[in-house]
Amino acid sequence: WLVFELNPNDNHGLRADLSCAYVRLARWADVLALDQHYPGDAPTLLLNAVLARFATGELSAAAALLTQAAGISPVAVTMLLAQAPKPVKPDGDFGIQIGGKYEAWLYVGRMREFWEQHQALAWARTTLKPARVRSK
Repeated sequence: WLVFELNPNDNHGLRADLSCAYVRLARWADVLALDQHYPGDAPTLLLNAVLARFATGELSAAAALLTQAAGISPVAVTMLLAQAPKPVKPDGDFGIQIGGKYEAWLYVGRMREFWEQHQALAWARTTLKPARVRSK
């Protein structure tokens, strides 16, 4: 209600928290609907949409979204897929740098466990590897 009705532009960024709550509850259709409502909102909504597509067995759609996420938020995807990502400190006095390491850590720190629960990390690493080889 707060995101869709009270503040439909969601200038407070509550959509990211809502998307993560949907993932925690395995409400995959709601994750995808939220992503459709705010298309291209990376990294949280887009990466959660990847996980939702994967969890529902839509591997082709998940792979396409993962490739899109890697192009839009390469730092977040790289950190998510790292073997042992390390915490990152805030970007300083200027808030969160869009596309920066701290923004990536905010996602990875709270959502990686759900990628692990659904065995999506190994799939994502394998899925992106051929794309990286082709681009060289």
